[in-house]
Amino acid sequence: MVEFKNRAIGHITASRFCGGRKNYLHLEVYGEMGSLSFNLERLNELRVHLRHHDPKDLEASFHDTLISEAYHPYWEHWWPHGLVLGWEHTQVNEVYHFIDAIANEKDVGPVRATFEDGYKCNVVVDSMLKSAKTNKKTRIDYGL
Repeated sequence: MVEFKNRAIGHITASRFCGGRKNYLHLEVYGEMGSLSFNLERLNELRVHLRHHDPKDLEASFHDTLISEAYHPYWEHWWPHGLVLGWEHTQVNEVYHFIDAIANEKDVGPVRATFEDGYKCNVVVDSMLKSAKTNKKTRIDYGL
């Protein structure tokens, strides 16, 4: 369990080896005005739920958003709309973005993770390991 400064609660579970899964990196984010769900085994989809008018509207459901449409930032470099990208294409997009950022002196973020993002991720992982070892809550201090 993760408790944020604003008292919001989160839950993180991780495993590299779960029966029946191949690469099920699944991430869900729930907020007051909507939710997102992503599964790496369904690389071209983002499940989105937005509470457009009433934050208490719990009846609305998720809808799938495909990244194989023109609004994807790198789609112009790939196939006609509706055809899916594979794992290798995401790597090409990442390398292109990184080299473009260097060559044209652009920021890597917010489209890709920054050095600070990586540092913060490692601080969280270290805190999780400490919490698991001591069986106690740990406070995260990024020291920035």
